[in-house]
Formats: sequence, C-alpha cells, structure tokens
Amino acid sequence: MIKNRKQVDIVASLIMMAFAAAYYYVGSQLGAPHSGEPLGPAGFPKLLGFVYGALALVTLILALANKAKDGEKKPKLTGKDMLSLFLLAVLFVIYCFGIDYIGYAVSTFIFAGFSFWWMGARKPVQIVIVALCVTVFIYLVFGTIFRADLPSGILI
Repeated sequence: MIKNRKQVDIVASLIMMAFAAAYYYVGSQLGAPHSGEPLGPAGFPKLLGFVYGALALVTLILALANKAKDGEKKPKLTGKDMLSLFLLAVLFVIYCFGIDYIGYAVSTFIFAGFSFWWMGARKPVQIVIVALCVTVFIYLVFGTIFRADLPSGILI
C-alpha cells in the first residue's frame, strides 16, 4: 500500500513513463514525412511522447531525491479550488467550440489571457503580452512547422 507522497510520485512517474513510451510508439507508426514536410504525421505525437516521458523522468528523479518523512502534511483541496478548476475546464470547452466561430487566433488570445488572469496575473500589459506570445508561438508551431490548417473563423 502507498503510504506517502514520495511513493505516490514514484509510482505515478513510472506509470507516466509507460504511457509516454506507448504514445511515442503508436505515434511513430503514423508514417514518414511526405516530400517537403519537415516532420510528417508522426512528428507531433513523437514530440509529445518524448516531452511527456522527459517530464515523467524529472518527476521520478525529484521523487527519489525527496527526503520527506511519512508524517508530511497533504495539501488540501477546497471547494473553491474545485470550482475554479471546473470553471476553467468549462472555459476550455467553450474555447474549443469558439475556434470554429471566431477563429484560432482570436479565441486562443482570449482563452490564454483569461486563463492567466484566472490564475492570478493582474497586470493587463503582462497578460496581453503573454497571451499574444502564446498565440503566436502555437500558430508558428502548428501553422509553419506542422503545416496544419488553423481555423480562421468569421473574424480573421
């Protein structure tokens, strides 16, 4: 039986590494790049599998290095935290539907900006700059590197 957070982190990271390896393997079966495509259909799934595995490995290393004792306090999740998480999930669903109507760029900018504000950022200039950077970065990755057609919607 798992007794403390250190054991939970070790077991969870091992499970995450197994999922990452499986995801990477399945992603690599999607095919080779076509002529003129830098990564092809397998590129993004393989990248996600690699990053997911690397993060799981970091979690494992941190868990093994943790010197916490059995009596450590568990973080408490309040009803307010759960409501906040639920509302952010609802916002994400709205964002997913909004992409088709108002376009990728506008909906991503609004979602990113509101998410940063929801998580505690209160400087408007900082929120706008970060939301713009996130929007442009994701656009460049998917639009340029992966050559995905991002929805333009009615606004753009």
